[in-house]
Amino acid sequence: RKIILIISIISLFGYYLVNIQKSSFMQSISIISLFGYYLVNIQKSSFMQSLPEFLNLNNVPYQGVYLFFYIPWIPERNLGIFWEPGLFATFLVIGLLFELFFNNKKISIFRVIIFSLTIFTTQSSAGYLLLFIVSVAFFINFIYCFRRFLYQFYNRKKHYY
Repeated sequence: RKIILIISIISLFGYYLVNIQKSSFMQSISIISLFGYYLVNIQKSSFMQSLPEFLNLNNVPYQGVYLFFYIPWIPERNLGIFWEPGLFATFLVIGLLFELFFNNKKISIFRVIIFSLTIFTTQSSAGYLLLFIVSVAFFINFIYCFRRFLYQFYNRKKHYY
């Protein structure tokens, strides 16, 4: 029963992440996690330290509620809604991929900045590597599209003379 429940939750979450119209879901999770990160690390809010503490299956203590969690002995690493910063960074990179490559609308610079900033707060080396790879792929794609545009513009100009 637990496996079916876990698969259902992952499928539901995957549906929201994959559906491009729902990309604001990851944006919302990012903004909430950045706000929580700010309260824990910069503001050093006593409210955040008074949040419920619980142990996971590996006896690692977590603090937080519903949409933001942190590990008290490494509060500088942003977990968001996940149990590990690297997993959060991976989902953020997937959200960034959809924003940059599979978005039929204009790219939202705000979302790109929010996702990138949140990836940096996870302090995940895998997240940094994936962000670098996505950035390189985006710039290669941009250069290719720009060259294609220049080629079409140049050829169109020749036909008018």
